[in-house]
Amino acid sequence: MNETDRYGTAFVGRRNELAAFNECARHSADGHPGVLTVEGEPGAGKTSLLRHATVAAPGRAVWWATADQAERDLAFGVVRQLIGRADAVLPVPLKEIPGEQPVSAVGPALAQLMENCQQRAPLVAVVDNLQWADTPSIEALAFVARRLWRQRILLVGTVRSGPAGPRTEPPYDRFDSIRLWDRLVTATPWQRTVSLEGFTANDIVQLAAKHGHVLDYDTAERLRLHTGGVAAHVRAMLLGPSTTALDQEEQLPAPQLFALTVRQILERSSPDAMSLAQAVAVFQHRVPLAVAGHVAGVDEPTAALGQLLDAGLVHWWPGPELSLVAMASPLHQAAVRECTTAPRRRALHLAAVPLSDTYSAWGHRVAAASRVDGSLAAELEAAAEENLAVGRLGNAAQLLTWAAGLSPDQELRTRYLTTAFEYRLQTGDLGHAYRMAERVRHGASERKLALLGQLALARAEFDQAEGLFREAATAAQQAGDSDSQALALVLLGATHLTEFRAGPAAESLTKALELGLPTTHLLHIAQTLLTLVEGGLYGPHQALQLLERRVKVPVASRTRGAKRSLLLARGVCRCLAGQLRSGIDDLSSLVQTEGDETFSNEGIAAEPLLALFQYVAGDWASAAARCEHVVALVEKHHHRATDYVPAHAATAILAASRGHWHEAHEHHRAAVQRAQQVSIPADPLYLALSAASLAEQARTPDAQLNALKPLEDCPEDLLRLWRSWWLPLRAEALISAGQFGEGRAALAELTDLAQQTPYLLPWAARCAGALAEAHGKREQALQHYREGLVVSGSDESPLQRARLSHCLGRLLAQSDPGGAIGHLGAAHRTYLLLGAEPLAEDAARDLEGCGVPAPSRVVLLQLTIREADTVGLAGRGRTNLEIAGELGISTKTVEYHLRHAYVKLGITSRRELPSVVPQEPR
Repeated sequence: MNETDRYGTAFVGRRNELAAFNECARHSADGHPGVLTVEGEPGAGKTSLLRHATVAAPGRAVWWATADQAERDLAFGVVRQLIGRADAVLPVPLKEIPGEQPVSAVGPALAQLMENCQQRAPLVAVVDNLQWADTPSIEALAFVARRLWRQRILLVGTVRSGPAGPRTEPPYDRFDSIRLWDRLVTATPWQRTVSLEGFTANDIVQLAAKHGHVLDYDTAERLRLHTGGVAAHVRAMLLGPSTTALDQEEQLPAPQLFALTVRQILERSSPDAMSLAQAVAVFQHRVPLAVAGHVAGVDEPTAALGQLLDAGLVHWWPGPELSLVAMASPLHQAAVRECTTAPRRRALHLAAVPLSDTYSAWGHRVAAASRVDGSLAAELEAAAEENLAVGRLGNAAQLLTWAAGLSPDQELRTRYLTTAFEYRLQTGDLGHAYRMAERVRHGASERKLALLGQLALARAEFDQAEGLFREAATAAQQAGDSDSQALALVLLGATHLTEFRAGPAAESLTKALELGLPTTHLLHIAQTLLTLVEGGLYGPHQALQLLERRVKVPVASRTRGAKRSLLLARGVCRCLAGQLRSGIDDLSSLVQTEGDETFSNEGIAAEPLLALFQYVAGDWASAAARCEHVVALVEKHHHRATDYVPAHAATAILAASRGHWHEAHEHHRAAVQRAQQVSIPADPLYLALSAASLAEQARTPDAQLNALKPLEDCPEDLLRLWRSWWLPLRAEALISAGQFGEGRAALAELTDLAQQTPYLLPWAARCAGALAEAHGKREQALQHYREGLVVSGSDESPLQRARLSHCLGRLLAQSDPGGAIGHLGAAHRTYLLLGAEPLAEDAARDLEGCGVPAPSRVVLLQLTIREADTVGLAGRGRTNLEIAGELGISTKTVEYHLRHAYVKLGITSRRELPSVVPQEPR
């Protein structure tokens, strides 16, 4: 959603909130009256949301009243505004407003007027700023609310949930109007509350565009963190003179009106309160109240704290031993900082030095410096080396950035800044790196071309990255520096790989390897990239063979140091080649980072892929945890542009399979929005897989086919590498959609691929059976289903095996319900254990259709998938030898699973199993 409403306000985002309003409006229009309350911080956009929603709701009558703080004592002021929108003759009591009319007269008259109006069109009555509404108006509306039954009326109120700025009035929950509204809500047939959150970075990018600014995602995220995403503050920053500061390294200011309000509050406060606020503002984190008071020079900080709390300028965390305080938000901190003179700020920072931890003390010393200081710069360099030694690259980068600003030596300044820039890139801190880039570009460092190219590559600015790497390689060649030339060629190869231009990538990487690489780590990076390139050129199976010829990679658990990067290439190729367990081991080992701050590019890239492969292998719990982690990582740390879409697409795929539709669509939508902002060749693949999975779970084969259409424009190298993912989805969709000619051809491809990729065999068998069923060949379909279930191994996909069992059970149920029960029960157990709720519900209905209730969820969820399969077969009379043959395991393994299952189920023998598994009807 990205429009300008008729009031001239740019409107972006709020998709979920608009959907909630429309749902409430439709429900009330169907004769189910109720109340919608929209709450949010001041400036969150409540009024803008409802203006937009009501304008976009034709066919409804809209009454609107805006309460004002200055009119709280004006009796029936809100009612008067509402009825001013009524296209009807007013009853006498309403005509005489304002006057001395009692609520007992106005309430019935208002109810009759609203009753008459809703008969012509559904009525939406909005009261904006409820906290300032006059009490008689809310009492009159409460009279109406108590008499709502089948009218087409929706009452809507907006209310402030807490201060987003400095507080200039009492807390809103103390107002009588809010308490009366709460009572009104309880009197209506239904009520719903919508809470407005702050803008996302994507929303801010769109809003900036509406105001004529081009913001990249990282800058928008910086603005979101600074303003809390509050719509009014974001707009003020975009429209004010502070816009130019967004791309700079210095701290962001507060919007002018916000800063003016804070200044006025401080000027009205006691000297101690002002001093305490200024002291708290120099700290970047929570600080003990006693420490803040000491820095401020305030003997009794508790009394001063009360004034700041009442004004909403600070937060307080009282405790039995330690009482902590901090500024209420970055905006408050910026505003107080602007109200503090430079000498006063310097004095406060100096006072804070001995009371701060080592790293924070450096920040205070730098803030207190009033001129260049070579000695302090040298101390900062030494501190950076200490932080680097323990893996704190982020701290080291900041210390060197400070040193660059203090050193009087141009050469040292360049070295400090370039090294800090390199550390920012290594930690994935692209926001800071981007704001440093201009200074690095004007420096004289020989490394700057390669480093700036890395930033361009991370931001998906491929043409710029390629140009910088080519320039760096040429300059190094002319200087006779083969090491720097090889580095530039590796980075150029990485750029081509990201674009999935496998031929040029292979050429650059091969030449780099021929030149020889200066470090073992860079050598393995080049080998990793080349293996992924070969996966695109020849497929994952052959790429694995070529990797083994080039370098011997130990098992994942024993891979250390520089060779860890090779786990990415081997893990991805193994999984795409069907070697799920060993591939997942590789990727799991890679993502286990060794430092608090360091997230390697290989590790970040592996996270969403690992989640996808764990999903295929049936470890949905780990996949869900991985998805949550990687989404938080890319959102919080703003890593490479290439990491964002895979993270959200993987999360959408898993959420759809679990029946979490809202979550699935939200993550898919986030991925789509990001892909619209940054063009990355691999993103259409992830989006297609995500959309196709959503359509597959929704049983809409035409939509599934449409979702896969963008693959036609993807690079062939990319499709070749990921063939095991998109081909089965396409074959399934073609057959389900009745496009049997193309479906038969796709099935033939899938069948050939499944011979090399065993976990695809059940999927291929299911597609073959579905094609046979579609042509009325029942026996042939049964044969395909049964043959697919014979295959078993450690690299199978439990979901695909369960779906195959489900298809076989459904087909058998048409003529042999007793024979279907075992297969339906097995599918149901696996679905439940995975968390595939929609499929589990389908299987439960199919079991009930065969005359057998589905087994208890509580019982089944205690078992592993293999234990559930073993118990299911044993409960239907199979011997251990028969179970072993059917599941492809040994009889000793069968005994092992049964022993563990008996303990979990609270039984002691095989005779008790029928009580916990479906039985064939007699």
